Amino acid sequence: MGISLVPPWIGWLLILVPVLSLVVSAAFMVRGYVLTDTALIVKRPGWTSRLDLSRLNSAVVDPDALQGSLRLFGNGGFFSFTGWFRNKKFGVYRAFATDAKKAVVLRFADKTVVITPDDPQKFVAEIKPDISMKLDDIQRAAQEQFARRSESYGKGHILENVEDVQATLKSIHLPTRAKVLDVATGAGHTGLFLASLGHDVTLADIAQPMLDKAAQTATERGLTVKTIQHPAEQFPHASESFDLVTCRVAAHHFSFPEKFVSESARVLKPGGYYLLIDGTVADDQPEAEAWIHSLEKLRDPSHNRFLTPRVWSAICETYGLAVASVKIFPFKQPDLNWYFETAATPDENRIKVLELIRCAPASAKSLFQIGEEDGKIVWWWQRLTLIATKAG
Repeated sequence: MGISLVPPWIGWLLILVPVLSLVVSAAFMVRGYVLTDTALIVKRPGWTSRLDLSRLNSAVVDPDALQGSLRLFGNGGFFSFTGWFRNKKFGVYRAFATDAKKAVVLRFADKTVVITPDDPQKFVAEIKPDISMKLDDIQRAAQEQFARRSESYGKGHILENVEDVQATLKSIHLPTRAKVLDVATGAGHTGLFLASLGHDVTLADIAQPMLDKAAQTATERGLTVKTIQHPAEQFPHASESFDLVTCRVAAHHFSFPEKFVSESARVLKPGGYYLLIDGTVADDQPEAEAWIHSLEKLRDPSHNRFLTPRVWSAICETYGLAVASVKIFPFKQPDLNWYFETAATPDENRIKVLELIRCAPASAKSLFQIGEEDGKIVWWWQRLTLIATKAG
């Protein structure tokens, strides 16, 4: 009969360590999340963790958030991923996670947190920071303007005619059911057209009344779309999640076009398309550019700036989007008074606009073909159509 050389306490230790590990892991597991007006409550067995939302800057769905992470302290897989981790994407971050594929990244002023709610998109829509409190002056002006004037951009508006989008799509090769993000959708004309083609469309806008109007139109037309409120400079969407990002006749309101392009590039899948349609001024026309900028700021205070084709192209290239096509198509504005009414231009500004037109420099008169027809002031808006692709 052999004699055991292993002390009895070693055997007990081999039994107790795994049991204790399971007990401790279970004690720190995540059982769910509760949102209040001011905090996110992470439910644990018999206790909770509280995250103050007052310093939350963004909430983004990112199913790859946990990839390549090194555990610094905490639980790395028994029942949940909780504790502190590090990876190249976020540096050091804290996790309260169960299903990595449902990760939502919360960026606070002083930390990054990853959680995994059951419905990430719905959760982001509910937890998003108070958008009206975090906008810059240009963004806030656009939000207020389009919230007030949402009824003016629906049926009968010139953007309801989507022939420009229809023609451009001939140069874009999408999957049968592509995932599309329409940024600054307004009344949704572009996004709803794409939805009518069978694509999976998300409509985004800074003004909730615009989204409500677009959703109502979608219902009336028997179309299914998603809507989400956010500025053009910060998307709450996962990286590499869309086949096409569109923005039509809105980018001149954006405070940081570079951030808009950067975010568009981030959420595009490899090989995805970026389609921008907006007002512009031909390259090397500084006098006409300054004139139209002054006029537009008077007509609509939420206007920021028209960018030239050369500038847009450079921004795209900076953020990894290869410009495939850039063209200018003159677009007739048939009646200045209609333009005034759509934007609710104040009377004193209308007078100033008319004076600018009367004294327009020759370069502006020529470029915009300013004239009069049947007693109405007309001109030809320069409309840019730019297509770019993300490397596949």
